[in-house]
Amino acid sequence: MDKLEKHKCTQPRLQLGKALFVSGCYTGLAYHKMSNLKKEQIVKYFDGKLWIKINRGKTSKLISVPLLTNTKILLDNYCNESEHYALPKKKVILRSELLGQSNFKITYE
Repeated sequence: MDKLEKHKCTQPRLQLGKALFVSGCYTGLAYHKMSNLKKEQIVKYFDGKLWIKINRGKTSKLISVPLLTNTKILLDNYCNESEHYALPKKKVILRSELLGQSNFKITYE
């Protein structure tokens, strides 16, 4: 894990993907859950520390996961005050008129 955490990706989208994967390893939450984590799902719990409170998809059970230091640092690095999500959301936009061309671009917003 240490080697993966220290690796610097050349592209920002790969760096974010790596960060989501690593945070999933620390929390036990799937990549999908981490990428859709909302700020209101991070709460101060009975012990005074931050926890992730989230509903499991299949069972709809509420689970609580302690927010470890490594994951907290990741969230602090990527957090944007104006966004609803705890981590940035990237939308892939394919311009349909360019799909037939060999030099079309995929843009991220």
